[in-house]
Amino acid sequence: MASCKVHDRIGPYFDGEVSAQERHEIDQHLLDCADCQRELTGIQNLSRRLAGASVPQLSMGFVGRVGAKAKAQRDMGLLRTAYSLLAVAASLFLAVALWTEQSGMIVSDQGTQESWESVAKNPTAAASGTLYPEVVLADYVVDGLSASDGQ
Repeated sequence: MASCKVHDRIGPYFDGEVSAQERHEIDQHLLDCADCQRELTGIQNLSRRLAGASVPQLSMGFVGRVGAKAKAQRDMGLLRTAYSLLAVAASLFLAVALWTEQSGMIVSDQGTQESWESVAKNPTAAASGTLYPEVVLADYVVDGLSASDGQ
């Protein structure tokens, strides 16, 4: 029966993959367990059938065609991956371009100053009580440059 502790070990027992101690225990168990005996008999019958089966010989033409199809499938997978990565890169480029356009970080045709430049030149006036990411970046750069100047 499948709930038997030994049942899962019948295959390894048949293949000789168990220790001598475990082999002896399974031998003793097989004397009393009809379900495990049937399992072992089924494995033995299957093994005999497979041993007697003939293995078909494959022609070199067939092997070549299978190899060519496998290579073509692999190449298609690489091409599909390349197209996917290209689509991701284009999406990221578009998202960054839209974000910078909407955040006012691009200089317009009139030559107005980018917001990060105005913050970098006068961070306290640009902040006016609100902590903008540009202010944080400008303070970080200024503090870093000031610390390296003193050394």
